[in-house]
Amino acid sequence: MRTALPLALAAMMLSAIAAPPAAADRRGRDEPAPSAQRVTVTQERAVAIARANGMVRLHEVKFDDGRWEVEGWTAAGAKIEFDIHPVTGAIMKQEIYSAPR
Repeated sequence: MRTALPLALAAMMLSAIAAPPAAADRRGRDEPAPSAQRVTVTQERAVAIARANGMVRLHEVKFDDGRWEVEGWTAAGAKIEFDIHPVTGAIMKQEIYSAPR
C-alpha cells in the first residue's frame, strides 16, 4: 500500500507534463502557433495603416500581446485606437472616443 500512493502520484505528474496545452487545441490545424508567426508589419506600416483609417495625430505605438497598438486623434479631435495584426496588417479592433466639446 505504501508504494501505490507514490506510484499514483508519479503517474499523475507525468500525465500532466505530457498533456498538450489546451490553447493548442483551440487553434485551427493549419494555423501556426503565435510564436511561429513572423512579424511582417513594421511599426511604420502599422502607423500608416492607422493614418489611412482616420488617425491624423499619433500619440503612441507599441507592440503588445502579439499585435500593434496604435493610439492617436482624428481630425475632429476624437481619440482613436487601433489593434493591427502583425502579419497581415488587418485592423483587428478600432475604437473611436467622442471628441471633447
